[in-house]
Amino acid sequence: FSDKSDAEIEVLVREVWVPPAGASARSDESTLNADSDADGVVDFDEIERFGTNPTNADSDGDWILDREEILSYTFDGGVFDSIDSRLPDPDGDGLRCELDWDSDNGGTADGLEDRNRNGKVDPGETDPLDPSDDPLSAVSIRVVGYSSINLLVIDPEGLSVGYDNMTQSIVNEIPGATYSGPGSEPQEISIPNSLNGTYEVLVFGIDSGVYTIEVISLDWNSSIIDYDSWEGIAIPGGLYTEVLSLESDGRLILPHDIEVVGVEPAKTVVGEGYNVLFEMIFENQGNYSETFVATLYANNMTIYTSSNITLLPDNSATMNFAWNTSSTLKGNYSMSAYAFPVAGEIDIIDNIFVAEMEVCVTIPGDIDADRDVDILDVVSIISSYGSAGGSPVYNPNYDIDGDEDVDIFDIVAACGHYGESW
Repeated sequence: FSDKSDAEIEVLVREVWVPPAGASARSDESTLNADSDADGVVDFDEIERFGTNPTNADSDGDWILDREEILSYTFDGGVFDSIDSRLPDPDGDGLRCELDWDSDNGGTADGLEDRNRNGKVDPGETDPLDPSDDPLSAVSIRVVGYSSINLLVIDPEGLSVGYDNMTQSIVNEIPGATYSGPGSEPQEISIPNSLNGTYEVLVFGIDSGVYTIEVISLDWNSSIIDYDSWEGIAIPGGLYTEVLSLESDGRLILPHDIEVVGVEPAKTVVGEGYNVLFEMIFENQGNYSETFVATLYANNMTIYTSSNITLLPDNSATMNFAWNTSSTLKGNYSMSAYAFPVAGEIDIIDNIFVAEMEVCVTIPGDIDADRDVDILDVVSIISSYGSAGGSPVYNPNYDIDGDEDVDIFDIVAACGHYGESW
């Protein structure tokens, strides 16, 4: 540690290294002075004392050089740690800091806590030797673009990687980041050691057409934590920008993002002229309070448009609507709900949701939707007679009038159309 002053190294020696019996080290032996990986620790010490790799400056792959990790528990705040307040193996797993990618076993790589990799806890950093303050689950993000576009990503510190349309050149200011290059298909940017905060994704159009952007956050084992995507329409020379946040738990948050979570009809067979109840669920997945309007469709026919819906961030809302089928032609209808995009929203793929089951509008009493009312329909209704909502034998399709029970009125309604077909 030639950069330390005499005052810092004048301490009581508590431990000495004793060479093995028969050792024949000479003062002119090459390993005593050689530093093959130029990390500030000579090969002899790496092999004989620390067990680190003399040809790899970062033996444990945590983005901090071996020398700085040794110093991190040797010097406390720049002063020699004479009381051992910082331990070589703080998590007790048998691996010292220079051999342990997560020295405190807090779930975050040491290099994601010691941001400037100097072996000290500086302002704004968390402590690699303290598991209680580990900040990140995600250690990398990946941005993938499909179609004829070029990509540029700007991280929370303002550093860029990708294709700079202004200079017409590739730029890579983020350590360890990779870029597949302009014109590649798909085009991919990978950023290791990812920061919490806001990322800006810039899309430059090359040809006309639809493009898709995918953003993925990954943990240390390259398992996906979160995924987001959006589509747009590019024209040659066009610039399209989206911002998203990487949260401390690895979630990806778009600033403006409304999603239709579900559409569920109360029944899949309804008699013409009767009502069918729908439940629609909306969620605000962005960072801002949003006000929007939603529409419910039967095939391409608008059957309901909501008033303004206002949602706070990370909140959801459920709406119910009764569709009266009096003026509806008989047939099968695909049901879908659509939330009109809010200002600044680019991820509009999830603004529409199509119900899994179609709704059949037919003759009242045709509960099996085979286009006639016959004895099989009547028998089925009678078999469910007396059941009500919540009962295991209650079938909402048998509840012709939709009053939450199967009673004599439902049987009478079916019998009133007995023998009819279409």
